[in-house]
Amino acid sequence: MPHVDLIAARLRLHAPQRVLDAWQELRLREDALMWDLSENYPAIGHGGDGMRSDDPGVLRLTGAIDDFVSVVRKSIGTDLGK
Repeated sequence: MPHVDLIAARLRLHAPQRVLDAWQELRLREDALMWDLSENYPAIGHGGDGMRSDDPGVLRLTGAIDDFVSVVRKSIGTDLGK
């Protein structure tokens, strides 16, 4: 079983709903970015042009990661003002 599935299963069993929701959003954004990479950037990894850091898909995934980290910190009481 892939580690992301193990993480999701553990979150379903033990985490507050908001943490699970943030995880699922992160995974959706990651899947969307991976699809975009495979469809629109087939030369990545083969000397072709890379995706820009300001690409909307990259920004959405980065935002989802930041949201997940923030929600986890808040849920365990370690929100260090971020």
